[in-house]
Amino acid sequence: MHFRNIALAVSLASLGFAAPLQSKSSVYSTVTSGNEDLSSIVNSAYGKYKEERATSDEDVSSIVNSAYGKYKEERDAPNEDVSSIVNSAYGKYKEERDAPNEDVSSIVNSAYGKYKEERDTPNEDVSSIVNSAYGKYKEERDAPNEDVSSIVNSAYGKYKEERDAPNEDVSSIVNSAYGKYKDTA
Repeated sequence: MHFRNIALAVSLASLGFAAPLQSKSSVYSTVTSGNEDLSSIVNSAYGKYKEERATSDEDVSSIVNSAYGKYKEERDAPNEDVSSIVNSAYGKYKEERDAPNEDVSSIVNSAYGKYKEERDTPNEDVSSIVNSAYGKYKEERDAPNEDVSSIVNSAYGKYKEERDAPNEDVSSIVNSAYGKYKDTA
């Protein structure tokens, strides 16, 4: 009886009655839209962030890198205001934190607002600034009285190192950020 079932299955398969295999092209498709919703990029990054929360060795910077890599590849508007993307990321980030009263968005918003005003290079890659900020943030999370000033300081340290103008004074940018931070704290 068992042999008969096997023989029947082989016969049907040879006659073409077996289920057809889907090709990769039918399974995967790419949709390109001129009105791309940038929030989907950030949501994807934070989906990844949420999935990996259980691991103690989580590298949050890789999530941010991925978000900005995707952003850089898919954007074609050099004069776009990137502050809205950072604001959206920090809004989502704030929602997912255990400390609901924590408000780090004002620091980043102020820093990027000042940064945008003082820069003349719209094509500059700002991902290194964000990456550095998140790296520092990850290192200092264990302290309940966390001093977030070190996060922004680290970000602007990285910014200063990577600029072609070594004598550029970025202290006014940091001062502005911390004036805003002090007002809201």
